[in-house]
Amino acid sequence: MRRYLLSPYLILLGPPIFWAVNAVVSRAFISDALPPLALSFWRWASAFLLLLPFTYRDLIRHAGEIRRQWRYLTALALLSISTYNSFFYLALETTPAINAVLVAASMPILIVLIAWAWGGGRPRGLELIGVVLSFVGLLLVVGRGDLAIFLGLRLHVGDLYVLIANLTWAIYSVWLRHRPVKLPPLTFLAVLCGIGFPFILPFYVWEMAEGRFVDPSWVNFLVILFTAIFPAILAVVAWNRGVAQVGPAVAGQFSYLTPVFATVLAVSFLGEILRWYHIAGMALIFAGIALATTRMIGRPQPSDSAGKSGRT
Repeated sequence: MRRYLLSPYLILLGPPIFWAVNAVVSRAFISDALPPLALSFWRWASAFLLLLPFTYRDLIRHAGEIRRQWRYLTALALLSISTYNSFFYLALETTPAINAVLVAASMPILIVLIAWAWGGGRPRGLELIGVVLSFVGLLLVVGRGDLAIFLGLRLHVGDLYVLIANLTWAIYSVWLRHRPVKLPPLTFLAVLCGIGFPFILPFYVWEMAEGRFVDPSWVNFLVILFTAIFPAILAVVAWNRGVAQVGPAVAGQFSYLTPVFATVLAVSFLGEILRWYHIAGMALIFAGIALATTRMIGRPQPSDSAGKSGRT
């Protein structure tokens, strides 16, 4: 039972669930009362403070290794902590949800291409078919069964923000697999948070200089706390572990599940009706993931440094 609970494929279901809830919650609450860069800064600052009591001993113990690998860790922190979520939250404020989801669908494709360019091996036929199937399934869900709806879409500056966010996360995911740093999962994330959130501060200050401040309400406090615990700490730890075990290209396929889980949440809690295109789109997405992961099932787990001793 423990083996199945720790299966990388089961673990990789966690991030899209948390990201789906994050997209819904953030879209609902990002406003003049909770500006995007403020949310990004306080999300990761809070995540760092929450992790610190559990990781400070390891941080002290591994201080020498952290200093030796500071360039690598800083690069990962800039890609994931500082850049990805900041641009994602900016996008949620400046582009329609349908545009954001469509551009976000580029992430698995970017991961496959970057992994290939990085020497990760040419993607196989089943993997490419899986990517295409999942993408078509995503179009069905987002377009509500009417693909003609995409002909009327207009580009927004937020679409560029999503693309930048996806590119940084794709590079992070590929680079993560080959990391030389040997740290426990929570300690590794604490290091990234501690390095990454101060880089958001200048842009947060610029946002305040524009007259946009956080309303110190209980609602905003709970939103920040939620984003720090679930889409930040739990989702990133699960993603890191999944990438370490099955590789960035296979893990990237699971990001297609984000709109699927968002649909399930909408049907369950918002009273929306489950339509045929939801079911068909979900079936195609799951079929695509199954094809893309077929060659990995049954193989021994990789023994690179990212996957040893349960590290992520």
